[in-house]
Amino acid sequence: MPYAALSFGRRVTLGLGAGLLIFGCKAKPKPNAVPSTSASSAPVVPAAPEHCRALGTGTSLVVGEVDRPAREPGADPETDDADDEEALQPFATRVDSGFVLGNDFAAGGLNTHRAATEAFLALVPLDGSPGRRVGLGAVHGDVDPPLVTGQDGTLLVAVADMDAGGGMLRVSAVDAGADKPHGELSITGVEHDAGAAFAAGEHGALLVWAARGKHGAVLKTLAVKPDKLSGTAPGDELKGTDDAESPVLVARPGGFWLAWVSEQAASPAHADAGVHDAVPHDAGKHETNAPHANGRDAGPESGAADGPERLVDVGPRALMVLSLDANGKPAGIPRAVSGSRAHVVGFSAALLPDAALSLTWREDDAAPGVESGPPELARVGLDGAVQRAKVEDEELSAGLPSLLADPKPGGDVWVALESASEGTRVGVLAPTGLGLAALVGDRLLRGADLLAAADKKLFVSRGRGRAVELGVLECKLQP
Repeated sequence: MPYAALSFGRRVTLGLGAGLLIFGCKAKPKPNAVPSTSASSAPVVPAAPEHCRALGTGTSLVVGEVDRPAREPGADPETDDADDEEALQPFATRVDSGFVLGNDFAAGGLNTHRAATEAFLALVPLDGSPGRRVGLGAVHGDVDPPLVTGQDGTLLVAVADMDAGGGMLRVSAVDAGADKPHGELSITGVEHDAGAAFAAGEHGALLVWAARGKHGAVLKTLAVKPDKLSGTAPGDELKGTDDAESPVLVARPGGFWLAWVSEQAASPAHADAGVHDAVPHDAGKHETNAPHANGRDAGPESGAADGPERLVDVGPRALMVLSLDANGKPAGIPRAVSGSRAHVVGFSAALLPDAALSLTWREDDAAPGVESGPPELARVGLDGAVQRAKVEDEELSAGLPSLLADPKPGGDVWVALESASEGTRVGVLAPTGLGLAALVGDRLLRGADLLAAADKKLFVSRGRGRAVELGVLECKLQP
């Protein structure tokens, strides 16, 4: 140290010491200096735990035109806004109606190339190895992807199409390992806007679709035999299904569960009529309403809580359930699961391990088309008893939840929900169907649509340009 600095320091020290002696004060010892923290020693934020892993190479099958470079294996699958916009283009490839048969996942899809739209069946092994596509022929008009079901090694597909007479469905079969379908059973007079459903039970498959009735759309059923796929079939009308849309069919031991939304016109004279018009007038002498899960009545009179008036005068949209036998004949009466004044904007259904039906849906309490409040859960027992609960989670955002049942005996029922911070989160339902196990998010779930579940594996699709990538994820639910 330079001499001048040293001398100055000593003079300052002596001056301070003399001052302290004059006032009789004692200096306190200085605390140990806190070492400075440099950028290199900043605390490291641990990475979010990974709950899912992609099987195989990550992408088992790509269908459609990929307008940008394919994603490298292991890369972050989170899609940007441009990807989302392209996936919603009119000519983008679409898939839906996931199903599990043997060691394969299956899904129906539509692919447009050079102004021609073809229906196809996508098949992906459960282990995520490369899949394949089976063409199902050209389709016309604005229709939904094919419905898929099957049994005994044979897949059944119902392809939506349009002809000069209006909407129709073409039903055919695809044998294991085959590269093309066989047979064609035609169903005409189909109201595509109201939807259709397809499921295979213990004694055969059942097809449900909406047709024009005397008082709006009505549901019809047809038992489908793989060895009798020819000609045209009219189907049987289901009573009590007027003004029906969005049917969902779930196979159960001894028959089927059928769920749909019943939309009724707004009318001041029937503002409190609820869904009674959708149920036979003598329904009360056949069944009684079951108690609500929290002690309140869950029957048709348990409407939404009192609140602000709707911005637009619309009629109720009630979620209905009907039990069918193995031949598709009613085994009871239609029952309202939601409140009589509900406005259901979408729902999903799956079979619980004890053969009860699990349902989840969202309601619109303020304006048509806008979800509000947490998703609802319901359980419908074989005796017709209805129990309800809500999914309480502050992280959940708008969006329709979906249920995917593992077809193996005792398999879990997976639930997929949108969260505000992590994108899609997955979990499993409690055995009662009225609660959830821990929900987990993962980067591999971002931008993915869940199609089916089997053996603790999830069959997912993800838009990439105008193409669709299909793959298999294995997810663990431990937080």
